[in-house]
Amino acid sequence: ETHSLIPAAETPPGVWLEFTASSWLEIKDADGKKLISGQKTKGERIQLEGKAPYWVVLGNSRAVQITVNGKPYDLSRHGKGAVVRFSFDPKAAGG
Repeated sequence: ETHSLIPAAETPPGVWLEFTASSWLEIKDADGKKLISGQKTKGERIQLEGKAPYWVVLGNSRAVQITVNGKPYDLSRHGKGAVVRFSFDPKAAGG
């Protein structure tokens, strides 16, 4: 009996969102299915699952910390304003 192991490269990156203050957000997957929507509060932690790339809208971007495989993701590349909208592919974000 053989067990096929999934190569590490096929494992989707672990993406976590952590909130340092309350923030509104909406995240959809590649098919446009809503994954997360609404108000989150300080201290909440969410794991992002679904089909990448994701479409992300953050209402208070300064209150959100995203980590990809344990590494912080630089949100400031998408703008310094409170509201940021961006497409996000964890596989491409590992820099």
